[in-house]
Amino acid sequence: MPTQPNKSPLRTPTPALLPPKVDIVFKMLFGDKRNINILREFLKAVLHLPFDEVETISLTDSHLK
Repeated sequence: MPTQPNKSPLRTPTPALLPPKVDIVFKMLFGDKRNINILREFLKAVLHLPFDEVETISLTDSHLK
């Protein structure tokens, strides 16, 4: 009879992470006002902007009402 690996009861399973390339994940990550600092750093890295180039960012709702 095969033996099962010793599983610790104190360990919780690690949730699977959704890839940021998925549209809804990207939008939640970079399109939320709570994550404006992440968006600012992303734009600076992708566009090769100097450190103090991006002063303010405004997010506009793109959903049609």
